[in-house]
Amino acid sequence: IYNVLKRTKEENHYETIPITFIAKKQQLFTIYNDDNAYIIDLMKKYLAYNNQISVVKFLFVGLFLISESYFPYIEALDKKQEEVSRKLREKITKSDLLTLSDIATGMIYLVAATNQNTILLEQIKGQIIYKQFDEIEREQYIDSLIEAKQLSSMTQLNSEIIQQLYSTYDNILNNNLNDHMAVLTVLSIFLAISATVTGFFGMNVTLPIKNSPYAWLVIIGICLVLCLIYALILRITLWKK
Repeated sequence: IYNVLKRTKEENHYETIPITFIAKKQQLFTIYNDDNAYIIDLMKKYLAYNNQISVVKFLFVGLFLISESYFPYIEALDKKQEEVSRKLREKITKSDLLTLSDIATGMIYLVAATNQNTILLEQIKGQIIYKQFDEIEREQYIDSLIEAKQLSSMTQLNSEIIQQLYSTYDNILNNNLNDHMAVLTVLSIFLAISATVTGFFGMNVTLPIKNSPYAWLVIIGICLVLCLIYALILRITLWKK
């Protein structure tokens, strides 16, 4: 049972579908559906030009073709990731982040599928049937294993890069939010100072400079002085940090 890439996207990301091979004597049975039938077409084309091969070699040829079919889509995802990354460097938008998230989700499916394929091929070496392979069959088996390992490494690397990018932009958004909250907090404190001073002079009790024609200027001056003192204290505190 081998994992085959489904060439049409599901919910904006790629998934895989298993295909089953049963080798018996000089016959190779396959269980597949419309989504992975393209692999059977590739195997038929190969068989049309190489009909003098054993069932075992033909089986490993099929596994090789499955691994090979992943690469164009992995490369397309890599280019898409680079394009989205360039856009995010200029401006972080929700749509681009969702696109990057879809790519990351799809890569998780591909990493799991290609790892399973590699493990399956590696386990064949420990089976009795491996000792019955002739030299040509072993060479084809090794080619299929190498291709599967390369694919697994490529998907793993791409997945780690995308996860790192997504994490980086997520941290940038959090830092921007923290900066905005800090600015709003400082502004609210400045407004609180003005509200406190003007609140005192708004009470219906006898206060200094109540009857002065310049009282409003004095009040504004007091507010500005207190704001400047607070700004100076804040600057000294941040400079020490």
